[in-house]
Amino acid sequence: MTIDRYHRQILLPEIGLKGQQRLTESTALIVGCGALGCGVADLLARAGVGRLRIVDRDVVETTNLQRQVLFDQSDADASRPKAKAAARRLSAINADITIEPIVDDFGPQCAPDIVEGVDVLIDGLDNLYGRYLLNDLSVNRGLPYIYAVGETARTGGSPASSKPISSGPRQVDQHTGRPLSSVPFPGTAARRNAPDM
Repeated sequence: MTIDRYHRQILLPEIGLKGQQRLTESTALIVGCGALGCGVADLLARAGVGRLRIVDRDVVETTNLQRQVLFDQSDADASRPKAKAAARRLSAINADITIEPIVDDFGPQCAPDIVEGVDVLIDGLDNLYGRYLLNDLSVNRGLPYIYAVGETARTGGSPASSKPISSGPRQVDQHTGRPLSSVPFPGTAARRNAPDM
């Protein structure tokens, strides 16, 4: 760890040298690398979180560039996968940390393996089913879950909580990832067969 790099935050009594060491030894999973995921990944890399695992299935498009701060025109021109483009940029920001890009759809088949060994789950998703899945993994594994509230598609949202949404897991269809229960996600009506978002 380069202490000079993090000097200003080490001065904060809430962080200090021990807190910075904990950050350096931590692994954060960021699922979704749109506007919210990009902003969070950028800040965590600059803060010195030792390992960032970034999951996104999409590629960078020109329409992303005005709000997704880790990408540039060359990423869009090359249709570079967002997870890989983010990793490239974050490595340039902080070469002392490890970035693990995963280009995949975050679903019930791969999620348990992706979550293995992480310390915190960060939701940058734009779909309800992935959020249910992250919440259930948080509950089942006792991991902090950070998500945004508000109309994230319109306003960018804001980080709100590090506690699971429910105290117990929901049954999820193993093929679609859709919840089988009628437990609603906050701000939505209870629906059994909700359309894809």
